[in-house]
Amino acid sequence: TPTVRQALQKAFAFQQSNQLPSAIAECKTVLAADPGNVDALYLLSLCLYRSGRAGDALHSLNAALGIRKDVALLFNFRGVVLRALGRRHDSLSDFDSALALRPDYGDAHYNKGNTLRDLGRLGEARDCYERAARLEPQRIEFINNLAGTLSELNQNERAVGYYEQLAKLSPRDPAVHANRALALSRLGRFAEALTSYDLAIEINPLNAEGYSGRGDCLRELGRLEEALASCENAVRLDPGLPQAHCSLANVLKELKRPDQALPSYDRAISLKP
Repeated sequence: TPTVRQALQKAFAFQQSNQLPSAIAECKTVLAADPGNVDALYLLSLCLYRSGRAGDALHSLNAALGIRKDVALLFNFRGVVLRALGRRHDSLSDFDSALALRPDYGDAHYNKGNTLRDLGRLGEARDCYERAARLEPQRIEFINNLAGTLSELNQNERAVGYYEQLAKLSPRDPAVHANRALALSRLGRFAEALTSYDLAIEINPLNAEGYSGRGDCLRELGRLEEALASCENAVRLDPGLPQAHCSLANVLKELKRPDQALPSYDRAISLKP
């Protein structure tokens, strides 16, 4: 009816503008008149989930899927909600159902990858992210998680390639450059890593992790005084960062200043036993 359509349009507009209580109220208005309205059930579940009410969102999704079992979007989103509720194996089943209906569904491949990564099944997660990235190569989150998983698998050469792709898509994201630098460091390519750390710090001068990683690279390159200054910056910016204290201690040790290195090692251990 026109009234139901108008209420659903209002609910969608409220959801788009992040007025979630109003969106929820409009969805309930629709469902009072039309309890089987799948669009309203889905939108209600989305608003409830965004409001931190994953359990209530699951109830709405179960109702929607009780009516329509041929909609990949519903299975995918229920998988997301189940993951948030800690029911990861159930969420995997829903992502598989979504992909059976729509094999080219990039978000379902990505969300399945996230769940597999949670479970420590990194090789399978990588494969899911690769499928997602092939389907939608401009999606930053797909490529970012693929690169991160490759790093966790110690496949750093491939990770560097994807971080370079990310840097083209998001050139002003300091984390991209810092992560690329870390992968390069693991490959022993310290001069290239230093360039990436410098860029990360240029974008965000308060990046303590960037200064710490930069200090590690400078130490590996034998530029110890510069390394010391960089590590001291890291500690100053974030005294609670264990790696910063460890990096500082490593430099002090190479500078033959063990009396100063020991307190930094102790501080690193106290922060991350």
